[in-house]
Amino acid sequence: MAGGVFVEFDASLNSIVKKLRRALNDDAQEPRYIETYPRQGYRFIGAVKQASPKEPRIAQEKEPAETNRALESAEDESAEGSVTIYPTGQSNPVLRLRRKQWKWIAGAGAAVLVGIAVFWVYGLAPKAPPATPAVRVAPVKQVLVRSSIALVGFKNLSGRRDADWLSTAITEILATELGKGQKVRIIPEENVARAKLDLGLTKTNGYPLDTLRALDANLGCDYVITGSYLVVGDNRTDQVRLDLQLQEAISGETLASNAVTGKQSEVLDLFARAAEEMRVKLGPAVPPEGDVDWRTVLPFNPEAARLYSEGLERLRVFENLAACELLQKSLAIEPSFALGHAALAEAWFLLGYEARAVASAQQALSLSASLPEDERLAIEGRYYTLKQDWAGATGVYRHLWQDFPDDLESGLKLAAAQESGADLKGALATLTSLRSLPIPLRDDPRIDLAEASLAERTGDYRREQALAAAAAKKAESSGARLLMEQAKLVEARALKAQSELQDKSVVILPSTLAKVIT
Repeated sequence: MAGGVFVEFDASLNSIVKKLRRALNDDAQEPRYIETYPRQGYRFIGAVKQASPKEPRIAQEKEPAETNRALESAEDESAEGSVTIYPTGQSNPVLRLRRKQWKWIAGAGAAVLVGIAVFWVYGLAPKAPPATPAVRVAPVKQVLVRSSIALVGFKNLSGRRDADWLSTAITEILATELGKGQKVRIIPEENVARAKLDLGLTKTNGYPLDTLRALDANLGCDYVITGSYLVVGDNRTDQVRLDLQLQEAISGETLASNAVTGKQSEVLDLFARAAEEMRVKLGPAVPPEGDVDWRTVLPFNPEAARLYSEGLERLRVFENLAACELLQKSLAIEPSFALGHAALAEAWFLLGYEARAVASAQQALSLSASLPEDERLAIEGRYYTLKQDWAGATGVYRHLWQDFPDDLESGLKLAAAQESGADLKGALATLTSLRSLPIPLRDDPRIDLAEASLAERTGDYRREQALAAAAAKKAESSGARLLMEQAKLVEARALKAQSELQDKSVVILPSTLAKVIT
């Protein structure tokens, strides 16, 4: 893509077409409605027919049977790739029965048709978009879901093991730079690491379409950033070249790319420059807000940065003992690095050293004052969780979730803190809100697993089993093998509990049973 082309995620034609295809269950490879013209635009190819003017209106008080027939008729037409247009003044009986969200889709559809017309007439996007008349849309209470980016790792082309850590360093710097202003969601690295294990992915410079779509299904990401780097020369004259590219997950199209070259002695600043150039290419979707730079996510000392990056890499693949040793060495060089103490707290906890985990988390919190608010609150929430201060953890995660309602991670952590603090009604209300998020967020199997945990707390093992089975099915369909195995274990536990209950000769009330289990 040319350096002067900008990608405005939420307002781009690609993004709108992607959402319309999802709503219409259309396939970009075998389209029934919207066909792609490579490097030119899109055109509508569905059959269009005029409804008879004599067709009677259907009152809103239509009987359920008639309603079902109307919906079935609409589905039949959709299967044939046809669309019915009703005369002026006559409403479509099917559209009246749709949810309010279709008003948004209609508006997006209008925007796409305008874009298609422009591409068809001119063959390319105009320099200045024409004025569009305002469209009145009834207010709908909904969560604004930001576009999401997954940083899937960067391949070391040099073959030098001492340069492997640079992949993690690039990821941390890119996540910080692109996350400025928080206009896009950066998929957490823990989730990306899990997806790479699920899908058996290796680091590479770009992925084919089927892999990108598998990442989209597993992570719910709109865009994927990959790349490679090469280190050449000796220790005194090392040169580093970094290549980055951003791909759209649903189409596989490369939307932006850039390359930088510099000295390895200045490698972290080099990566920061590459990240800034990528952000500029992405245009107004990622504005240069805030003064956050890579020094907030990596130690300033290069050796400490290497050890910290290697420690994070081990932590994300569950090599906790190695992670702990590397993080301790990094902190010995740069003891004032807050995120290093936070990562060490996680490693101590996973190794079973809870007191050490709390101490490291407290140290991280005391050093976090200069961090961006979201990073500081994440550290604070983890500290309260390790300390089992559920009221404190609930307050922090509620703050994070209210600031960004599309942040599924904060919502799940809030529900977990509420459950641990015995606020089961509050936890259930949080999970219910998560289920109201747009697709694909609301279909995350972790929501079902969190509610299954609530069902177990109340002794409702039948519901726990059903929720775990639903989570396993969703995880399997998205290729999330680790989550699927976790869900199967929960389902087996629920079945075992039901079997044990059947063997008892007395009935135990759910409230009493919950006390016995906990």
